[in-house]
Amino acid sequence: MTFLSVSITALVGGLLALFIIGAAFWLLINKSHTPQHKKHTKPIPVPLSNAKFVPAVKAILDEGRPFVTFSVEGNSMRPFLESRRDCVALAKADAIRVGDVVLAEIRPKHYVLHRVIIRDEDDLVLKGDGNVKGIETCTVEHVMAKAVAFYRKGRRRPDQVNHWKWRTYSWFWMRTIWMRRYLLAAYRRIWLRLFPVKIKDFVYDKTPPKL
Repeated sequence: MTFLSVSITALVGGLLALFIIGAAFWLLINKSHTPQHKKHTKPIPVPLSNAKFVPAVKAILDEGRPFVTFSVEGNSMRPFLESRRDCVALAKADAIRVGDVVLAEIRPKHYVLHRVIIRDEDDLVLKGDGNVKGIETCTVEHVMAKAVAFYRKGRRRPDQVNHWKWRTYSWFWMRTIWMRRYLLAAYRRIWLRLFPVKIKDFVYDKTPPKL
């Protein structure tokens, strides 16, 4: 083995050793300086009926909190929202228009998160995006809150309801009720088989929605 070969081998070995030492030092520093807001333990699910949960949400908003975020349960807002995968950010319902997604009491202690499809003065007609048949009715005073953003697929950045993405989806979905049965069937039988829903843990450090 020539002197040049020995020198190159030693150089490579020395650089590799420095890289390993540097990487170990970097990991040690970052581990010891992890921001406290990222150290979250996985929450323990606590059963809570809607009869208790929804009034608590309204009370929090009435106290002045700008929004409340929680995981979606149920499939009535498919295909955009999936149960336990996505989250919704709710704010006070100061103004309600056709197309808004609202949290409303449709009968005593029975609540839904559905879209307003008709408004006649203070009377509202609601329908879930994932429902082919069936509607709900209520009045404006029975609306607890309305959606201002959605966190989908574990993302930290929200889909704002005033963004072109949500507005385009809403425009299309509200005008294709006549073919919703076929669209939802294709979503269940084709799309979900190709891309199964992956349940996401609740993400704490989300980007706040723009109100």
